[in-house]
Amino acid sequence: MEDIIHIHHKACRKCYACVRVCPVKAIQMHGNDEVPVLIQERCIACGTCYRSCEYNAISYIDSKQEVMDLLQSKNRVAAIVDPSICAEFDDITDYRKFVQMIRQLGFDYVHEVSFGVDLVAKEFARLLEDFKGKYYITSNCPAIIYYVEKYYPEQINNLTPIITPMGAMAQTVRKIYGGEIKIVYIGPCIAAKREVYRLSGNSAVDAVLTFIGLRELFDAHRIKEKIVEFSDFDAPLGYKGSIYPISEGFVEAAEIDTSLLTGTVTTAEGKKDALDAIKQFSTDIDFIKQHFNLFYCDGCQMGPGSSLNGKKYIRHTLTTNYANKRLNNFDLNQWKQNLDKYYDAINMKDSYFADSQTEQEVDENKLHDALRLLGKSGATSATHACEACGFASCHDLAVSVAQGVASIDMCSGYAHRKKMQLERKLKRIQDEMIRVESNLKETQNHLTEETEKLNDSRNVFYTVMQNIRPGVVLVDEK
Repeated sequence: MEDIIHIHHKACRKCYACVRVCPVKAIQMHGNDEVPVLIQERCIACGTCYRSCEYNAISYIDSKQEVMDLLQSKNRVAAIVDPSICAEFDDITDYRKFVQMIRQLGFDYVHEVSFGVDLVAKEFARLLEDFKGKYYITSNCPAIIYYVEKYYPEQINNLTPIITPMGAMAQTVRKIYGGEIKIVYIGPCIAAKREVYRLSGNSAVDAVLTFIGLRELFDAHRIKEKIVEFSDFDAPLGYKGSIYPISEGFVEAAEIDTSLLTGTVTTAEGKKDALDAIKQFSTDIDFIKQHFNLFYCDGCQMGPGSSLNGKKYIRHTLTTNYANKRLNNFDLNQWKQNLDKYYDAINMKDSYFADSQTEQEVDENKLHDALRLLGKSGATSATHACEACGFASCHDLAVSVAQGVASIDMCSGYAHRKKMQLERKLKRIQDEMIRVESNLKETQNHLTEETEKLNDSRNVFYTVMQNIRPGVVLVDEK
């Protein structure tokens, strides 16, 4: 499997931002390494580090050339486009324009993954209808899947055994055009690039292109909205799958009760909330008694493969406006026929595999030293933290420091104390330099005075010598 994310050490400025934000500490400082190292086995390809780096020192697999090679081959190629494209291309006035722009690149067919979402939503609703006391975590988000497989493998059986919308749509496309067609997924998700290696058979996707990559291809081929005509997505069209970019949209597409009083599904999005939800699912699901609908990002509309600086609620509005426009004259009967047809024709099942990433043992002496440097002496004080370092507690940071995979400098408190100590040391050095300089000036003044006295004596001597008349006196004893 090819590495999805790379750190370019020559461009790295050692700011530790990537180390701080990585949710699974896959980016580490080993021993005396000057730059962070990415441990690929621990990585969930969430893209958080990529978004955090201000120095362009982190990148992910660029599939543009791979996509162009497919388009220039003799194969028919279909694009399956994530519905969050409407939130990405806020600069395009009509979605039918970016559909035609995609065709201009050379794609034979352009489908929207919203229909795949509808298929998965139907299977999810069926799973919940047949409830037998087991609670589930949705498996739509690849980053969430990898996180469970690696860090909560005991919860694998609680992932919904349902293929992702990308895989469902790939199967649908192959049912329409045959198994030989090549498929490119276009979306906001970097983790989907790893999903390529999970999918096989009719679910397989040949390449994954992010929205950033799509924009770059448009620029490279000078494809602009003003030069193309309208063109809609190829059938079958999606229904409520269009609102999938908003995390709650998946539950609505499944037409499941979302009431706080009677609903059975809880939605959590964003790194902190989604991962904390998995932790609580692991320990307290018998009390919570809810299915969890989880997305690592703040909805797919905010995926790391989309353009930077996107505003969540602006994109939320773009998504709902797009869905309303598309569904205004929607042929619901045709959609139901298509949904039943392909739901019965494709394999909706998926399975997962434990890839437990166990932590290495900790040297207690090194742990004690790390806690001492952090200024944490008691067990209670070590469990409280500002989390500025990216760790949940000072103890967690100390453990990683003791393991040699994190730097003590990541602690803002330690860095501040170190800075203050350095400032005090520099102040002492400065004061000593001032004292020495003062002594030097006194010595210099004294030497100047002595030199002036010596010069005066020399001048007197020369004057006396110049005024003595020279002669010879001869004397005898008388």
